[in-house]
Amino acid sequence: MTRPWSRTAAVFSFSDGASAASWSDDLKKKIDANVDLHFQNETQVGLVVGVIRGNEIHFWSYGEKNRGSGIKPDADTFFEIGSITKTYTATLLALEVEKGTVSLQDPIELFWKELQETEAGKITLQELASHTSGLPRMPSNFVMTDPENPYKNYDAVLLTEFLKNYKAASPGPYPHAYSNVGLGVLGYILAEKINGLSYADYLETNLLKPLGLRETKTRVDPAVQPNFAQGYDTFFSLVPFWDLNVLDGAGALKASARDLLRYLEFNMNADSSLIGRAMNLAQAQLFATASKPRTVGLGWESRSFGRYNVIEHAGATGGYRADLMFDKTEKLGAIVLSNTDLVPVCVLEPVFGVACEIPKFQSVSAAVAGKLVGKFESAAIGLKAEIILRNGQLGVVPEGQSQLRLFAKSQFEYAVPDAKVDVVFIPSASAAVDQFELKQSGQTYLFERRWPFEN
Repeated sequence: MTRPWSRTAAVFSFSDGASAASWSDDLKKKIDANVDLHFQNETQVGLVVGVIRGNEIHFWSYGEKNRGSGIKPDADTFFEIGSITKTYTATLLALEVEKGTVSLQDPIELFWKELQETEAGKITLQELASHTSGLPRMPSNFVMTDPENPYKNYDAVLLTEFLKNYKAASPGPYPHAYSNVGLGVLGYILAEKINGLSYADYLETNLLKPLGLRETKTRVDPAVQPNFAQGYDTFFSLVPFWDLNVLDGAGALKASARDLLRYLEFNMNADSSLIGRAMNLAQAQLFATASKPRTVGLGWESRSFGRYNVIEHAGATGGYRADLMFDKTEKLGAIVLSNTDLVPVCVLEPVFGVACEIPKFQSVSAAVAGKLVGKFESAAIGLKAEIILRNGQLGVVPEGQSQLRLFAKSQFEYAVPDAKVDVVFIPSASAAVDQFELKQSGQTYLFERRWPFEN
């Protein structure tokens, strides 16, 4: 594929320059306003937005790449893009199909001899790429040994053990069910089992180098490439880049906004070249998903978004969020990269003319926060949860789960935006609040203070 725009170019304009400038100026004002609300809400550290319409390209940067530094990220700053990696892996599969190396209907036991005569061995390459394999989201023998880098010790030995012992809960065919392990397996088979290469080398040779994507990597060494955005969780604690190990194909990539928008551009204008045909094959939608009318192809998903029909994928890791979407017919696309583990909602919606409202969160005094912290339990569902104060921010820790930051809608009403959870504390005459209600998916659960928890 020919490169559609220069690496050094920041903006290309339509022949009607005044019209192009008017569109981009108006769009930037809307994006600026929404980003400002995020910073008022203290939900983000740094953001880079990239937009393309035809040949017109823009990058806009906000916040800081390292909290407290005062230095903005830019179009060449590395962010983790998480599960957007899955679209690269699926495109590599489509490339092998176009070369005639494999068929989408090939069972994986053809390439992984240890899986012959096993249930997992019957899974096809298409089923892995389209999340219709029946595999769970994560392998059953996955153990998080390091919460800040959870995948780093999950290796090929453990993955092989999981697949050899895998038993589906029911007979197939299976509906779409998002599976990190499925795309991780796909990347491992394509790279290691078929081509005898690491995922990093296989990706570099077959996709990144041919497309000139020099700012996309599975590993980023800060000593060699210092222009990276430091990742933060929602409490603004530092989080490192993740090492995906054998599951690299599911989410290992780090990329700059410039490279990610270039990747979007190639996909949006996929031509009749070998890689162009592979991109078109990967984008072709195959199945409906549970969240209709969303559909899924090989890695990519599609849905109606305002008046547009977008192809898209999002990514999330411990300290980063990313989103990418484009309309092939209208030649309109956009990306956003964040170095905070919270979706920057409503940032790309203005690009596609979609109405979106950012909730307004408040600050809570130490006196109020002190009344809320403690250990609680819901007798009805047998779940314990602790309300904590971390880095000056309130959070909730459901038993056996990760810490979740609470964002205040009022002194006693809180939200966990990405989990779509509301926590409403019930004021009492005592110094401490003794009850709260957890509201999720139309259900309400009452939690009462229990101090301390019984062993």
